[in-house]
Amino acid sequence: MKPLLASLLIFAAICPAAENTPKADISQKADDAAKALIVAGKYAEAEQACRTLAEARTEALGPEAPETLHARREQAKAILNQGKYGAGESLLRGLLPVMTRVLGAEHRDTLKCRSNLLGALFQQGNSAETESEYRSLITVEERALGPEDDLTLNTRHALAGCLIEQGKYIEGEKELRQVLAIYERLHGPDGADTLRTRGNLVVLLLRLKKYDEAEATARAAVAASRRVLGPEHPDTLFRRAQWAAALVGADKYAAADQEFQSLIRAQTRVFGPEYHDTLVSRFNLAETLYAEGKHVEAEQEHRAVLDILERVDGSEHPESLNSCYYLAYCLQGQRKTQEAMTYARRALAGRLKVLGKDDPLTKKSQRLVDRLSGTVMDFTSPFETTLANAEDGDATAQLLVGRAYLEGRGVVKDATEAVKWLRKSANQGEKNAQAYLGVCYHNGDGVVEDEAEAVKWLRLAVEQGQVNAQRLLGYCYFEGLGVAKNAVEGEKWLRRSADQGDGEAETDLGTRLYKGDGVAKDWKEAVKWFRQAAEDGKSSAQYYLGQCYLEGHGVAKDAKAGLEWLRKAADQGNLFAQTNLGQRYYTGNGAAKDVTEAVKWFRLSAEHGHAPAQRFLGQCCLDGSGTTRDAAQAVKWFRLATEQGNTDAQNSLGWCFQNGKGVTKDSTEAVKCYRLAADQGNVDAIYLLGEASLKGEGTPKDAAKAVQFFRQAAERGNAWGQLWLGIQYERGEGVEKDLVQAWMWVRLAARQGNQAADLHQATLELSMTPEQIKTAKALVTEWKKKEASTPNETTAKVVKPERAKEKRMHID
Repeated sequence: MKPLLASLLIFAAICPAAENTPKADISQKADDAAKALIVAGKYAEAEQACRTLAEARTEALGPEAPETLHARREQAKAILNQGKYGAGESLLRGLLPVMTRVLGAEHRDTLKCRSNLLGALFQQGNSAETESEYRSLITVEERALGPEDDLTLNTRHALAGCLIEQGKYIEGEKELRQVLAIYERLHGPDGADTLRTRGNLVVLLLRLKKYDEAEATARAAVAASRRVLGPEHPDTLFRRAQWAAALVGADKYAAADQEFQSLIRAQTRVFGPEYHDTLVSRFNLAETLYAEGKHVEAEQEHRAVLDILERVDGSEHPESLNSCYYLAYCLQGQRKTQEAMTYARRALAGRLKVLGKDDPLTKKSQRLVDRLSGTVMDFTSPFETTLANAEDGDATAQLLVGRAYLEGRGVVKDATEAVKWLRKSANQGEKNAQAYLGVCYHNGDGVVEDEAEAVKWLRLAVEQGQVNAQRLLGYCYFEGLGVAKNAVEGEKWLRRSADQGDGEAETDLGTRLYKGDGVAKDWKEAVKWFRQAAEDGKSSAQYYLGQCYLEGHGVAKDAKAGLEWLRKAADQGNLFAQTNLGQRYYTGNGAAKDVTEAVKWFRLSAEHGHAPAQRFLGQCCLDGSGTTRDAAQAVKWFRLATEQGNTDAQNSLGWCFQNGKGVTKDSTEAVKCYRLAADQGNVDAIYLLGEASLKGEGTPKDAAKAVQFFRQAAERGNAWGQLWLGIQYERGEGVEKDLVQAWMWVRLAARQGNQAADLHQATLELSMTPEQIKTAKALVTEWKKKEASTPNETTAKVVKPERAKEKRMHID
């Protein structure tokens, strides 16, 4: 999850910078002092000063004197700048008709009052209603004051905020950039209005996920604000909050962490620990810590924020409920599911009461509770009590008993007994039980495997909105399990689940988009889904997001960010990430070369049974790279990977048998290993079988068979196969002698950097006529054309987790 930007919403230009227009007034000094307090960000003091000034002018000049009305409007500005929008709106509503009558509808102070009132309405969530009012006001201001007057520009700025808050980003961005360009021309890059507009551009860039531009813009704005206003001016602190948020958006979590920590200390000094902006920064720090994998610190920060909010605003205040919701999310990420459910239910109950069941935030809470209900086993009561309730017909208790038997939680694991209770609950319409029953039929747990029956129960759960079931039904459509294969339906249900925050669905959808598996390939959209799931702690998504950054797929290439995401996944035990991280350190591709670090990650993955890691670790043991040279250990790891069908390990084990490394020399066993790999299409193994046939090692000597193997390897781009096929054509062994064919194949091998082929080419040409060489070169040219449309299978590969057909379903 990205930090919420609650305090970073577009500032609707309620309070433009104070103007320097002199006013004929007996209290000019007091008027200037009040304005100075507003400019300095001392809004509470400014409110009191303006109130005192308004009272003095009322007594001296009358309640409707222009100077009195001006002081009251300044008082309203100070109130709004403290976030007291309702109070400010009330004061301005009473003031506007008087100013219109006394000063005129197009007087500058009247127009300011109207703008301030619209700003107060905007900040209370009335962006759609205020858009048309702002457009009308701009028309009046352009006629009365001119298109480049500060007040006209201020209102255009506010209009941009309205558009952006409604999701009209293209219109809003255009308006905002035009205003910014005019401000920079009129007031320079450090003008107060320029800085304010640039800050709002940062917010827009964050919403558009243009994180790099947002970060650079915010950094420049902070530097200018510090220079012009000072390091602890409220506007400077506000821009620092934007900058920290931009750092998070750019995945620069360590830098964001540091900036939030420093910002919170400054906000606490200036505003106090219970001030809204201070709490928002602490909340955003908690989410940043969570993204860094510092889950314990994130939980502590979320708890501290929630305690203050509930004490200051009450437990049913929207901000308190929001904090409660995200604490539940944080706990879920640590697998503290029981406690997470407690806070999720609190947030849901509060939002139902305060916001109503149709509010998007309420629905969001409901989805979290639904998701947790699939993972939380509620054994606060003894199992016997739950069983008794189940026997009395309670559907929820029946679900819990079924899950207990299915997982062996509190009772001996018994899938048959689990299905019995799940069926009872499902027949009463319990959607989670229906989903679990569908999974049991798919997996064959406690029942005979029956894909059609699985789909039946999943569909019933889907009809009630069970999110996990939507994902699983989508999978059934993609794979044609229990239903006719239909990628369109599969994508529909998978997207529906992903849209509701199911991390497994987000990851699966991202993977399909990444590979073009059943859907149109779209790396950019894949990154979007990987990021959402990765930020919620899904290790597979973290792995893929890391790969995207490292390879520049769908996102700007960034080795640092890629390694960070790979490490997050590896730290959670993701075997593919551990192996890939090891490869990166071993080769220096995307990371500083460190074979010792590589071996550490290979070993972690290998010890948990990951065949590619076992093969890599075996090779390190064989070579003595990053670990003690130990051929016997190498053979051990090669055997383990070979048993899992890893073709590279089968080749390596064959090589050990052929050369007597870590095992008794045995050419017959070597050939068996090569054949295992060759049968799976491993091109290196095919070449090695040709070599064995040519030499008669481990298999009868047979030059014709050797040529067959060499040709298979050569045609698939294996350089050694090409060289030896050429040599056989030169010798006329196993094939009719043909120097033209010999030169062609040797040349193809030399083009791949095979030095032996390069030397042999020169020797071969001594026996050829110029015409033969010319013909051979033409054959090479023809081969190049063919090769251009066929990928070279001998190029180095990066281990990627292929989405094999899911044999066992699970509910997240």
